[in-house]
Amino acid sequence: MPTSWKGRMREQWNNSGQLANCNRYIVRTIALMFDW
Repeated sequence: MPTSWKGRMREQWNNSGQLANCNRYIVRTIALMFDW
């Protein structure tokens, strides 16, 4: 039971991390466009 629970928590953390990275990338691209 605990192993599966940890696995699920890891998946959620990984998904949130990927979303955060995507948001940062979008913000960077928009910032670069406005800098131009």
